[in-house]
Amino acid sequence: MAKENGNNGESRLDHIERVLAQLTDDHIKFDDEHRRLLTAQVLLTDTVQKLAVTVDRHAAEAADSRKDLDDRMGTLVRMMDDLIRNRPPQPPA
Repeated sequence: MAKENGNNGESRLDHIERVLAQLTDDHIKFDDEHRRLLTAQVLLTDTVQKLAVTVDRHAAEAADSRKDLDDRMGTLVRMMDDLIRNRPPQPPA
């Protein structure tokens, strides 16, 4: 008969087998969770890379739009300056 260690009549071998089974179950759960985390990391990295490309594209478009706006504003300022400086004198009313 197996020697008991005082744990509700459980033999040392039974105790070792129970602990080993628990460790095995925990390791299987850990391995499954680790695989899911790696999958999530790959998906997240891909999404971040796509987002970075989109942000870069929009930043370039915004820079082009701003340059166009600056050019048009400069043209408007020059036109208004010419109009004000070259306005014919107004006859007295």
